[in-house]
Amino acid sequence: MFLYFFILDRGTKVLEIRVNHSGVVVESTQPIHSTSLNLHVFRNKFMYKIFFVLAALASQFAMAQYNNTDAQGRKQGTWKKYYDNEKLRYQGTFKNDIPVGTFTYYYENGKEMAVNVYRKNTGNSDSKQYNEQGVLIAEGKYNGKEKDSIWRIYNDKGIFIAEEAYAKGIKNGAWVTYFEDGNVAERIEYIDGKKHGLWVQKYEDGKNHVKGNYENGKLNGPCTYFDGLGKPQARGNYKNGLKTGVWLIYEEGKLILKEEYKQGKLIKSTEI
Repeated sequence: MFLYFFILDRGTKVLEIRVNHSGVVVESTQPIHSTSLNLHVFRNKFMYKIFFVLAALASQFAMAQYNNTDAQGRKQGTWKKYYDNEKLRYQGTFKNDIPVGTFTYYYENGKEMAVNVYRKNTGNSDSKQYNEQGVLIAEGKYNGKEKDSIWRIYNDKGIFIAEEAYAKGIKNGAWVTYFEDGNVAERIEYIDGKKHGLWVQKYEDGKNHVKGNYENGKLNGPCTYFDGLGKPQARGNYKNGLKTGVWLIYEEGKLILKEEYKQGKLIKSTEI
C-alpha cells in the first residue's frame, strides 16, 4: 500500500509523489502546469488518488489502535498479525506482555485454526484447534506455550481417536489411541518423554495384537505377538530394545520354530 501526495507549486504546477510506508519516495511524476488542467481533468486524474490517501490515513490511524508496547517494551492491549496476503493471522489481547482473554488464530482461507482462552493473568490457556474445514481436531491445555495435562485428538471427521498426556510439553502418562468405534487400538505409558511400562496393541475386535513392556524408551522383558484370532504368533524377550534368548514362533497356534538371539542377532533356528 502506498500514499499519494500532490504538491501545488505557487499555483502553477502540480507534482504527484508516491511514498511507501517507510517514508521513501518510490515515484514522482513530471510537474503539470495547473493552468493546463480544467476541473474535469483534475477530477479524473487525481481525485480517486486523493480518496485513496484518505483511506490509507484512516488505515494508519486504525493500526495505531493495536500492536502497542509500553515504555518497558511490554505488549499491551489488542494485537493483530496478518499473512502476506493481508488476511488476518491472529488477534488477541496482552496485559503487561501476558496474553489474556481469547486469542484466535486463522488459516489463510479465513477459517479458525485455533481458539485459546487464557485463565486470568497466568499465561495458561484452554485450546481448541480446527482443520481448514472447521472440524475440531484437538483440544487441551497449554502451560505457557507448552502442551500440558490431557489432550483429546479427533480425526478429520471429528471422531475422537486419541488421548495424550503431557507435563509442560513433555510426554508423561498414558497415551491411548482408539478405533473409530471407540475400542482401544493402542496403549503405552510415558515417563519424562520416554516409553516406560506396559505396551498393548489390539485388533479392532478387541483381541490383543501385541503385548510387551518398555523401560526407558526401549523394549525390555517378555513380549508376545498375536494373530487375528488371538493366538500367539511369536513369543520371546527383549533387552534394551533387541531380541534376546529363545523366541518361539507359532502358526495357527502351533509351535513350528525355535529361534535363538544374542544382542538382536539370530544365531540359531530349529524347526519343530
